[in-house]
Amino acid sequence: MIEFKSVSKTYSDGTKAVEDLSLVVPSDGTTVMVGPSGCGKTTLLRMVNRMIEPTAGSVEWDGTPIKRLKKTVLRRQMGYVIQNGGLFPHRTILENIGTVPELLGWDDRKTHARAQELLELVGLEPQLGRRFPAQLSGGQQQRVGVARALAADPDLLLMDEPFSAVDPVVRADLQELVKRLQTDLKKTILMITHDMDEAITMGNQVAVLQKGGHLAQFDTPEEILDNPASEFVADFVGRDRGYRSLTFAGAPELKLERVRTVRNAAFERGEGRSDEPVLVVDGEGRPQGWADPQRPGRLLGLGSTFTNPGAPLREVVEAALTSPTGLAVAVGADGRYAGVISDDAVMQHVRAYRAGVAESQVTRQIRSEEDAEAARIEAERQAAEQAADQERQRAEAEALAEQKRSAKGRRKRRGGATAVKPADAPASEQPADVEPEGEKP
Repeated sequence: MIEFKSVSKTYSDGTKAVEDLSLVVPSDGTTVMVGPSGCGKTTLLRMVNRMIEPTAGSVEWDGTPIKRLKKTVLRRQMGYVIQNGGLFPHRTILENIGTVPELLGWDDRKTHARAQELLELVGLEPQLGRRFPAQLSGGQQQRVGVARALAADPDLLLMDEPFSAVDPVVRADLQELVKRLQTDLKKTILMITHDMDEAITMGNQVAVLQKGGHLAQFDTPEEILDNPASEFVADFVGRDRGYRSLTFAGAPELKLERVRTVRNAAFERGEGRSDEPVLVVDGEGRPQGWADPQRPGRLLGLGSTFTNPGAPLREVVEAALTSPTGLAVAVGADGRYAGVISDDAVMQHVRAYRAGVAESQVTRQIRSEEDAEAARIEAERQAAEQAADQERQRAEAEALAEQKRSAKGRRKRRGGATAVKPADAPASEQPADVEPEGEKP
């Protein structure tokens, strides 16, 4: 667990990069810090490995202030992934991956075996290990960067906008790679990005930062999309946040329909409706596209597909919107055709989901009001108990004071009675140093 405790960073020219920020990064999950340029996200990330020291406050790792740890020792216990991989151009891929194990004193055989293992883990062919970074594509270099960060099996992985320099297709593949690795390896990942879609895709928790290093909201992606904490968060998430929230809406109970399938777009329609949608599949049953009803033998685009069951509702909507027939095509885990669902049916699911979100928002509001009322009642009860305790203590103090006054009065009365003697008191009762009358010495 990483904890930022009231950290601030002010540079010599007076620029405030971060101001009094507190944040807890839970273990065994992915926390993404997102925000515009100048919001302090990179500064915060580099505070963790002491590349930047806070002006005020502290950063703790599992309860230990990191300023107590030597920088080199600290950094070798953390993985660090940056843009473009940050690979050494004069070292082979295997040598790059083995950098930290070498620094830790591993022997050559163990280091080489670990590098080979990680090369396979990140989806690269073994023969690539003998190449140099310049001989790899950008996406391959980034995979090597991830492998190098994992080489010494660190508990914590820092990722500084690692996928911003690759194209969208490669970025999606790398995001899936990191998500899979996190699921399998249970690493704690702290990542920064300026891309809200990436933050939503990657993060278990998302911290939205404003310029000047102020924390605008820290919550789950779903909560940020459904209930942005401020106008800034809503604007930063974007006007399509309702569509984005469908990423977290599963669609496990979609009722699929069947359409006619053929293996050749140049089929004879025969009898029946000429505009009936016909899906063209390959020899293994994988969808290829829609037969063009106007031009026999021609193939229309397929649009995107979705996996059934289990696809997010956003993917189903995307498949319906991109289909030239308005029918979203579902495939099984093996990629084979499983059925279709109409765009009307998809929208019914969307409306049902949004109704559920609205209901949950109302429920949360009611619960919040109930919690507030319960807190008010509890505060009044505690105040009443405190007042009663104070009244009881006051009464006890007054009673004790009265007892003391009464006791003092009794002592005074007893003291006055013994000090004054009657005139005819017997001589024996007079003080010993007073001589009786009539006696002479």
